Amino acid sequence: MTITTSGPITGGPIVPSTPPDIGYSDLLIDVGEYTGRNDIAAVFPLLLRLAESKLNRNLRTSYQETTVALPMVNGVATLPGDFLEARAYTSDAATFSRFVISGNVITARSPWTGDLTTIYYARIPARSLDNPSNWLLDLDYNVYLYALAVEVGIWSKNAELAKAAESMRDSAISTVMLNDENARWGRARVVNRDLTP
Repeated sequence: MTITTSGPITGGPIVPSTPPDIGYSDLLIDVGEYTGRNDIAAVFPLLLRLAESKLNRNLRTSYQETTVALPMVNGVATLPGDFLEARAYTSDAATFSRFVISGNVITARSPWTGDLTTIYYARIPARSLDNPSNWLLDLDYNVYLYALAVEVGIWSKNAELAKAAESMRDSAISTVMLNDENARWGRARVVNRDLTP
């Protein structure tokens, strides 16, 4: 299986908002100070996993687009471990357009053998002491800060903090996705030239 990540798009208006050299420990300290909870060190790995899980459900950007050649055997292949959602399929071995995804397996409606080139959205690389940074933290620090603040609010049973941070997180996610869309397409609009009701 060969995987290539398309990586960040270039030439777009996206400007990283992350302070330089922010690592795992820095994020822990910043979240503690931001939420007023400096007692979260023991549960921080759990809060981080929960925050990243929710981000993976909501965020779809060109930074996540990854291309993989899946070896199909009799129309069946195993999806990559970081697979979130398919974007496109191509193959020289067969002409078809229908697949079924069940769990971590993709099945063609008509069995065949060969490589299926798949472009998909990959999970955000999990942060840890061993992997202190990723593209999202480099792109927009606020997304992580607010996403973790939501989890701190839920963990500490502070509904006001959780609600306020959730609104800020969702706004930061929307900004990242809008900037990504603008970088891809500019500010072009789709115009329907046909009659509409």
